Amino acid sequence: MVTTSYGSIPDCELIVPVFPSVPTHKLKTSNFDSDSTPTRLTPKLAYFIGFFCGDGGLKDIQKTFNKTKRFEYKIIISDEFEIQIKIIQKLFLDLFGIKPPIRYERIAKGERLYYLNPTCKRVYAFLTNVFDFPPGPKAGIVKIPKQVLDSTSLLQKWFARGVFDADGDTRAVEKGFTSQSRVKLRMKSPAFIRGMKGLLEEVFGVSVNGPYQDKEGNSSYIQVERFGDLRKLNKQLFFIHPVKRWRLEKSAQNLISSHKAQCLKQFT
Repeated sequence: MVTTSYGSIPDCELIVPVFPSVPTHKLKTSNFDSDSTPTRLTPKLAYFIGFFCGDGGLKDIQKTFNKTKRFEYKIIISDEFEIQIKIIQKLFLDLFGIKPPIRYERIAKGERLYYLNPTCKRVYAFLTNVFDFPPGPKAGIVKIPKQVLDSTSLLQKWFARGVFDADGDTRAVEKGFTSQSRVKLRMKSPAFIRGMKGLLEEVFGVSVNGPYQDKEGNSSYIQVERFGDLRKLNKQLFFIHPVKRWRLEKSAQNLISSHKAQCLKQFT
């Protein structure tokens, strides 16, 4: 049983994803040379990069060097569910040949956060040189990597799944359907949000509302709210995150049932 902030979900109803091996797209790595990092963008790598855009980060090695006189090539990536962080841990192994241990310190302090925090110069250099991730805080300046934009629509779908699995959400329905169903992405970078809106509309074929600014003006968000579009996302396995996938599936089933009930009511 997986416990959430809103209830619980039986383990048997959660699906751990299987990533396809195709399609692939050759990475442009003229400024980076390593025999032990990926040379092609695959569904696994596109998903990992998308997830990293949302819930990943790189330590500012120059700032650390100025303090300690040594470089620390630290990487961090996190999620509130252990089942999801195990998927990311497996991706680290498949993509880079390392299996960083899951850290439980935040859980012990009462926070809902599992994370990986490996130190690896090779992976750090790959993320900064090939995908242009900035060291240090990136929330306000993150952008969709050019390597993704230059790839195929199927790989862009896997990238979008990673982004939404990290920072997107759908209604928590563990205790029932009390609010209007929707899929939402909220991030601090307006440019990134605008880019994701265009990507979703193009590769998933759905209508996306927004972007909007929150009341404090600290972040932007987009939403998919239409009944047909939510069904379309669910059919295309939009969420890979086991908990979010379960929630969207239940929401889609409820929308279909409600729609059928309304149709029957019109003819009775």
